Parts: sequence; structure tokens; C-alpha cells
Amino acid sequence: MPNRVTVAPSIAWLAPLFLLVATGAGCASDRGKAEAASAARHHRDSGYLAERRFAFSQTLDTWALPSGPVDVAILSPAGAGRHPLVVYMPGLGEPVGAGALWRQAWAESGYVVLSFQGPAAGPSIWTTPLARAGDFRSLAREQFGPDALRARLALLREVVAEAARRGAGGLAPGLVTADVGRIAVVGFDLGAQTAMAASGENAAALGGELVRDLHIVAAVSLSPYAEPSGAAYQTRFGSVEVPVLAVTSLQDGDPYGLTGSIAVRRLPYQYLPAGRGNHLLLLYGASHALLSGADRQPVEANRRADIQPDDTSVGMPSDTQGRARGHGSGARRTSEGERGGGVTSAGDSATSRAVQIADVQAVSSAFLDAKVKSDPIAVEWLARDARRWLGEMAELQSK
Repeated sequence: MPNRVTVAPSIAWLAPLFLLVATGAGCASDRGKAEAASAARHHRDSGYLAERRFAFSQTLDTWALPSGPVDVAILSPAGAGRHPLVVYMPGLGEPVGAGALWRQAWAESGYVVLSFQGPAAGPSIWTTPLARAGDFRSLAREQFGPDALRARLALLREVVAEAARRGAGGLAPGLVTADVGRIAVVGFDLGAQTAMAASGENAAALGGELVRDLHIVAAVSLSPYAEPSGAAYQTRFGSVEVPVLAVTSLQDGDPYGLTGSIAVRRLPYQYLPAGRGNHLLLLYGASHALLSGADRQPVEANRRADIQPDDTSVGMPSDTQGRARGHGSGARRTSEGERGGGVTSAGDSATSRAVQIADVQAVSSAFLDAKVKSDPIAVEWLARDARRWLGEMAELQSK
């Protein structure tokens, strides 16, 4: 039986956001915590706001698909009308409920958000022989490999087909208003690789033809993946057919040791076709864990915190609970490859994390509104206002 919960707008994702501000401040004074929360709220409210904020409900379920059972989480805006479908794919080892800070913001902006995680890549992966042996690099190489990617693309196709069937037949109340003719694919980490492949990356070699029949109109890649492979980057990413928002940071380390350099995260955007409305949101000081959008520290984050990438100058970000960025808090813009955000106190650090969360929520929501809903206000905000609003600790590139 699906588990269904209704959540009011704004409170849904602002509550965990400000809880993170309070808990992240550590020994800072109550006044410092209050100032951090106030700064984060002010920054968020002065940024992009969707035309309407929706209350939404959440449904948790397990679907029996041809390839086997798969856990799903559905966030559905309240009220009548059709809403575009956002399909969210979590990172390696994450549960289906991962990415809550991002998914809730999109649901509040008027999207049906369907999250799924295949059993082969979910939390149970940390109990496999490779994980028990501490060979996380081999484990990740297997999951990021072409065979596993093709399997995830096939699963994506099954999930969307089942969503359409259940929505049309009234079998899943949360999907009744979902417009499967307008789909955005979004992913973090392992899910980011899947989202890019579904959008056309190296389609012939990676099995992109498996999802050609889906109506994908935009993609968001949180912590993009670009391990060197046989195909040139121009060939791989030049074939992407839809507009993409890539989100990364100068501290977006690789916990598995596959990519080596943090700069590799920016290569997908660099080689995306020009003139397609592609964007890169580059944060300064945000960890890989922040980009997961978790509203609390999961068990699997503890496991991954012990994994060290090959590039020892980077290291695994230790702040697995960290969330946002500093605006007017003494934080400085860091140079290439430099760690930290230059914040000078625990309160400033909490502000920094909270504001960077607001950055990702606002820019990604505006991108979806611009590309999926063709909202002229969102288009104008991305082109004219976003860069000024982001301030000194993040930048938005476009082509």
C-alpha cells in the first residue's frame, strides 16, 4: 500500500534547510545561528521565485516491473491541471528518498517529481563483497561502467512507462496530473551519469537509443561524471540533444577515485553544443555531499566519507552534512583547486551552506521553468539577474 503524506508549501523544504543552519553552527551563539538563518532566508527570498508555490503530497511505493521490484518516491503538487514530470535519480548507494532538498523545491514550483533507485545501486550496495572488502573503487567502476549504465537506462524507460500507465489509469494518485510529454531528467553522482546518457551523451556507444522514445526536454546534472573513456569528449557530449544545467563546485571531489581531478566535473559543460541554452552553476566551497541535496546525514554518507580519491590534494569532503554558501559573510572566492570558503566562524559557515542550497534550488527551478515550461520570466532571470544574485561565491555560465 503506497504511503501518502501531504506537505504545505515553503515549510516543506525550508524547515530542514534552517535546521541545518542551526545544527551546523555547532558552538556558535544563538545570535549567530539566528543571523545565519536570517541571511539564508533573505538570500533565498531575493532570488528566483516560481509564479506559484504549491503544496504537495508524497507517496512512497514499490513497483513490480519486468526487470524486478523498484522503490519509487513521488512528490505531486496539489490542485488540478497538468504538471511536467521530473525524474530524479539518486547517487551511488543512496536511498530513493535522497535529494529531498532539491525534489521538494521543484514540487513546490509545480512539478511532479518521481524518484527511483534500482536495487543494484541502492543502499544495499554497501553490503556487497567489494564494499565489505573496502574496494570501493572497483565497486564504483563496476556501477559507472557501460553495462550497468545500459541497465539503468533500460530501467529508466520501464519506470517512465509504468508512471504513464499508472497515471492514465488512476492507479497512482500522485501521477494523475503528471505530463509525461514533458520530462526533465535529473541526477546526482551516478544518477547524473544516467541523466546525461538519457539526454544523448555518446548515444550510440552507451545505449541512448533505449530512451529515444521518452519526451525528455531538459536535464540537470548534479556533480557531472566524465571519466576518460575511448570516445573523445567532443563526441560524447556534443551529441547531447537537450539543454543541460550542470552543477558542480571547486570542491566537488570524487569519493571513488575514478576521475582523479575535480576539473573533470566541468568537462561535460565545456563540450556541450553551443547555442542550446546550456548552463553551468559553479559553486565555491560546496562539497560533493552538499550536491546530494540530503536533508540529513545518511548512513551511506558515513561509509563514503572513508573513501579517498586518487588525487590526494583533493581528499573526500569531510563535511557530509554540509549544505550551502556564504553571501556577505566574509566568505571569499577561492582559486582553482583550493579548499574551503574562507568563512571565519561557525555561524558564517552555517550561513554559507544554507545560501548555497538556496543557489541550487533557485537556479535549477528557474532552469526547469525556462526549458520545460517556457516561462519568459525564468528565461529573463537566468540571462539577466542570476549572476548578480549569486554574488561572489558562485557563478553561472551559459552557452
